[in-house]
Amino acid sequence: MTTQLSSTDETANEQQLSLAPSSVVTTTQLISYTGISNTFESNFPSSPILDDSTDFLFPFHSSRPPTLSISISLPTSPPLRSDPRRIYFQHFVAHTAVVYWPLQPDMALSLILPAADLSPCIMGAMIAASSSQLFRMARNPESKSAAISATVECLRSLREAITTPGFGNLGVTLLPTTLMLATTCVCAGDTTTFRKHLNGALHIVQRDKSKYSLDPLWWMSLKWLVHLLLMNRLSGLPLPSRQTKGFIDWDYLLTCMPDLGRIDLTSGFSRELVTALNMVCELSEPRCMNVDASGQLHENDLACNAYSHELEHRLIELRKKNASTVTDMVLRTELEACHRSFTDATLLCLYRRVDELPKDNPKVQRAVSSIISSLQNIGKQSPVQAQLFWPLLAAGCDSTTHAERTIVVETMESMTARGLGSYENVLEFMRDYWKNGGDMRWDIFAKQTGKDLVLF
Repeated sequence: MTTQLSSTDETANEQQLSLAPSSVVTTTQLISYTGISNTFESNFPSSPILDDSTDFLFPFHSSRPPTLSISISLPTSPPLRSDPRRIYFQHFVAHTAVVYWPLQPDMALSLILPAADLSPCIMGAMIAASSSQLFRMARNPESKSAAISATVECLRSLREAITTPGFGNLGVTLLPTTLMLATTCVCAGDTTTFRKHLNGALHIVQRDKSKYSLDPLWWMSLKWLVHLLLMNRLSGLPLPSRQTKGFIDWDYLLTCMPDLGRIDLTSGFSRELVTALNMVCELSEPRCMNVDASGQLHENDLACNAYSHELEHRLIELRKKNASTVTDMVLRTELEACHRSFTDATLLCLYRRVDELPKDNPKVQRAVSSIISSLQNIGKQSPVQAQLFWPLLAAGCDSTTHAERTIVVETMESMTARGLGSYENVLEFMRDYWKNGGDMRWDIFAKQTGKDLVLF
């Protein structure tokens, strides 16, 4: 998703607390609540979140087509059962959950709904997410008003919960609440507020990880957080200090990934792919930060090229990974296609950002063609496409044929119809890139044109 950059965005991100005023979509972008106090900060530890190791992160999302098989009913809490907002709760269950967790909505709802029955924080975040999505789909003013009210109510409840000692077992809902607010912002195009919420999530993990590490809702939320962190990192822009590598305990976050070379059923990633992707990001970040006005990169770290060939070989091998232990053939096909798409997108990142290969290089075009092929194995109308935002953008920008670009456009338009405003914004950016970007990398073009992208 894209939003215009402000010269003060990064400073604000570093100085303001993360549980920032959330936003809800307007006809163009979001309505941000900048009046909410940042007094949460004193309630979080101020020290950095541990030094990391050479291991890294992994993305989130899920593992089954959205056939909602769990028994759904309204929470038992009296306020919602008699509240007009119940329509937004029902919309969340039927539609928003499939967008936020496209591969495994059943699993996510089975954890979120019981928590929402007890926690006004997460219930408010659900209503805000649902009404914001419904407004993007239908453009009705009632949904916009509901999103505003729910966001303000959620932030009030969240602040009270954070500052209340002994919040008890409900404390596990703080992380998913914050991540839901962040996701709602990013889906609507507000990357600035999204990053503030992301900072808040990092504070919560630092403070509470020893309390809830055995809770399934906490475990799912960690996967969600890491996916957001990774897609934010791929934007290619300098990150706020709390979201840089040294401030995050990646050793802890990586424990959520399956071992033994398996593909994670909730994210579509493998541990090996996560490690490789993060190494590519490490190698490419200094290059991205040294871009002059003409778009030329300054070669100040040639040593990183020594790792490129090894990473390329590892990634090519990872393309062959299968989900042989999965017996459901639909799930297996989608899971393997997701993993291949992420692997090929990582190869594209390596080729373009680290090796600096031109767009028409055969290696680049083979990776583009492979992503397009994987997308066609999933189907244009499948909600699973929602989690392939990054591969779609990477393949679309580096594609050179009308046929490939048409496939990308049709897929993005399908996701836009599901209320994903981020797809609509990035599709507009991609068309501008095709017209004016030439052979320039898309992340450099985004920086030069003042666009801030988070590929979620």
